[in-house]
Amino acid sequence: MDTALVFNKHNINGTGPSMFGGFTFDPLKKKTDLWSKFSGALFHIPKYMLTIVKGEAYFTTNVVCTQHDDMSLFDKVTREREDVLSKAGQKPALAELNLKDVIEIAPEAWKQTVTDVLADFENSELKKVVLARELRLNFKDEVQSESVLVNLLKNQQESFTFAFESNGDCFIGASPERLVKKDGSSLFSACLAGSIARGKTTEEDEKLGEELLTDQKNLIEHQYVVDMIKGAMEETCDEVLLPEQPVLMKMKYIQHLYTPVIGKNREGTSLLHLVDRLHPTPALGGLPKQAAIEKIREIELLDRGPLCSTCWLDGLSGKW
Repeated sequence: MDTALVFNKHNINGTGPSMFGGFTFDPLKKKTDLWSKFSGALFHIPKYMLTIVKGEAYFTTNVVCTQHDDMSLFDKVTREREDVLSKAGQKPALAELNLKDVIEIAPEAWKQTVTDVLADFENSELKKVVLARELRLNFKDEVQSESVLVNLLKNQQESFTFAFESNGDCFIGASPERLVKKDGSSLFSACLAGSIARGKTTEEDEKLGEELLTDQKNLIEHQYVVDMIKGAMEETCDEVLLPEQPVLMKMKYIQHLYTPVIGKNREGTSLLHLVDRLHPTPALGGLPKQAAIEKIREIELLDRGPLCSTCWLDGLSGKW
């Protein structure tokens, strides 16, 4: 950023130079063909970026300039911007997503992996290990990322929806979890662990929610996440605030135990230090963190690939 020229009169996160990308879940895990087009860490600063905040739209342009450029670069970018903006109201033609088949990858082997991990708990320091499994959906025609995004934005409105392309492949999804957000000196993280279905009626939904709020297994696992995130934030914060009890976060199809954690960032500390300390939380990896990651690396069949993040480049104060 020392050599960047930033012309931005708006003091709003999400405007100005912004970096998008992610790190692989476990850089020491052997990479599979599925994620071969994504590197272990990959970030981009987009040439053109649209940001919508509280109903206001902002359009950011980022250009790499060299000592060989002249004003013709400015004219070229201006023409490109006008072309992009002229197409802003056009809606792309989206093909239907026609599912052909669903394939579970090695389900019996995954079940055996779960059994083996449970047996290891008696003779190790492990308290929790989160094992992932792979489900492949094959469609009759080529899948448009735009079609998937439209469906996610419609059906997962409470989640953070993303699509990140690399060498022709697209990593796309929606998650209700935010690892950490930084705004000035304020830090925010969300403890999300412990889940149950939504009810078909209001009465059934409230009953299921109350069941989740009083279920000891889910409360214990949720507390693992709370304790870990609280401890990590105390390393970089002068003050950490959180409620004594979790509440419910209700999604369209599922409800979770949810505890917000707020901190005041200590001067001179880095957001990246906190990201390194937090990831993966016990909700994604396990506890203790390092032992759980090593166990996952050893026995899990799949390569989990990257985790996406976003960072505003004003002194690395933004949200991840």
